Amino acid sequence: GKGYATEGSKIWLDFGFKELKWNTINGAAEVAHTASNHVLKKLGMRKTEEFEFDGELCNWYELKRDEYNK
Repeated sequence: GKGYATEGSKIWLDFGFKELKWNTINGAAEVAHTASNHVLKKLGMRKTEEFEFDGELCNWYELKRDEYNK
């Protein structure tokens, strides 16, 4: 890709951590959707578990404010 998903997501992470003062932000992606999982990892999120949604296996990610690089 061209990095649009990553750049757009960084803006929302900034907003969540800096403006809303959230301590943790979570994300999810279907296991089979490698591009989405790649973006979440690139943002610094770490996979904490797997779960099933609508019959699809998904990964659950989290990023803590003190782990955020920006």
